[in-house]
Amino acid sequence: MLFTVLLRLALRRLNVKKTFIFLLYATPVTFLLCLALNFSGFCFENMRPLSREEKITTAIRYILATYPPLINMGNDTSSPYWREWTKRERPEHPIDYRDIAHFRDVNPDCCKILSWKQISDYASLKSRLTGGAGSAVNVTYKVFYRDADNRPASQTVTNRVVIYNCGMPW
Repeated sequence: MLFTVLLRLALRRLNVKKTFIFLLYATPVTFLLCLALNFSGFCFENMRPLSREEKITTAIRYILATYPPLINMGNDTSSPYWREWTKRERPEHPIDYRDIAHFRDVNPDCCKILSWKQISDYASLKSRLTGGAGSAVNVTYKVFYRDADNRPASQTVTNRVVIYNCGMPW
């Protein structure tokens, strides 16, 4: 879109040499500008970056859609190769959250948006430049379930949700 506008402006001039030189410089500058906007989290579909609240809501929606997560279910010493390791599995009888508001009431300080330096620990530069990892949110929340004796129990879990520039989690 930006490139076509620049091309029309350049073609209005009758001098072909100047037009060629203009396009020679404008093309890489436009390309680098698009990469920089992608890196900063700009969404070209909506022509704006996501707000902090939109990122957090997207992360919570993803957590609720994949609920319950794996939790620690005790130690396992049956393996001859490991002295002891933690068994992680989904609880058999999870207690679901009603909605996003209920999730936020139970976990008031649940979410932290990570800086670009923290994102680079697990998302490649290519993902950042192409808009595949615009931001990431650490979500710390309680997982409620019924234990083997049918008593309510809970564990605190932290999950990291990576979000595309336009709000799709992965």
